[in-house]
Amino acid sequence: MLTNANGKGYVWERFFYRLEPLATRVPVHVAVGNHEYDYISSPTKTHRDPSGLTTPYHPSWGNLDGGSSHGECAVPTAERFKMPSSPGSNGVFWYSHNVANVHMVVISTEHDISPGSTQARWLEQDLAGVNRNTQPWVIVGGHRSLYDNVQYSNADVDLPYQIHGRRFLNPLFAKYKVNVFIAGHYHNYVRTCPMDSLSEQCVQYGGTTYITVGTGGAGLEPNTFSKPYWVQYNMTGSYGFVLFESTSDEQAEITFIASQTGQVMDRTTITRSSPGTSVTQQPQATNDLVLHRAHVDDKFHILH
Repeated sequence: MLTNANGKGYVWERFFYRLEPLATRVPVHVAVGNHEYDYISSPTKTHRDPSGLTTPYHPSWGNLDGGSSHGECAVPTAERFKMPSSPGSNGVFWYSHNVANVHMVVISTEHDISPGSTQARWLEQDLAGVNRNTQPWVIVGGHRSLYDNVQYSNADVDLPYQIHGRRFLNPLFAKYKVNVFIAGHYHNYVRTCPMDSLSEQCVQYGGTTYITVGTGGAGLEPNTFSKPYWVQYNMTGSYGFVLFESTSDEQAEITFIASQTGQVMDRTTITRSSPGTSVTQQPQATNDLVLHRAHVDDKFHILH
């Protein structure tokens, strides 16, 4: 969620006024979510949807047709932000870029990411092309989380998205050794253990760490959470941001900092591979298959 403007232009103006001190010093990169994008009509001209869709993506198992953008359909986001481009990227919706020794990928969880979709084909080609000798760290970001610790009810409409999202994305994360997936959507902070994305078991080295950091300013979720085995840290009641610092090509620190006090609430070190493991290139692609950042002293920081 960027502004939760609900179609009100003046809210966007207030948002940029507050963002200006940061945006004039460091690059700001964004991911669209349900409050920025919900394509609810089917026009005959593709230019009416900034992402180029001609048919809305409203799978029967998901809640992607709730009208959360209040008619914005990502127009303010697409017109106000210009993201890095590469072959197959799609403006603010999916793109990637390198910063120091980190390759950052942003996807749209509001668009089709299932195997064979346009976005999924692009994502695999992008991950397959990463030079892990120069960018050993790979982070993927999107709005909707894949793992959270909400106590779901049978009527909860977000759980099916997580189940399908894992099915779509986890095989790619395992194949291309994605180190971190960072998301929002839930207004809380959750960090999983590093997980083998196929078995969903915690691992000491490697794996993917899944982070939910929906603590940027909207009302925080009530404390109705469970703690599955894969949750290493969760917190409610504090706004804040995540900082990712690649201390070396093999280790990185993930820190959650409370924005109101500056206090470090959570910190962990992740290791890419087990000691003595040589670094190798990723496999080539096959045909089968919100973020703010600052680059300081060859270290990569993510603020959400």
